[in-house]
Amino acid sequence: MNVPSWVHNRLVNPDGTITEEWEIMINQLLSQLNINFSDEGLVAPSQTTANINTIETNAQNGTLLYDSITNTLKVRLSDGSFHTIMTS
Repeated sequence: MNVPSWVHNRLVNPDGTITEEWEIMINQLLSQLNINFSDEGLVAPSQTTANINTIETNAQNGTLLYDSITNTLKVRLSDGSFHTIMTS
């Protein structure tokens, strides 16, 4: 999910309307939330296996990713690597 950067400008114009910068930021944020969160559940960010292997050493424990190559859900554990979440 790409969260937009904080806008360090005035929130409203002198006439009381929202500034264009803030309107863009709020629209981007709401768009990302709608893409990744819904009544049907949370959508895990999707990465290729190669990208997962690249970011593995810098990812935080508990990072959840969908591997778009192997079609599996993976989580990074305290041993520093991503593990496939198995279902039965």
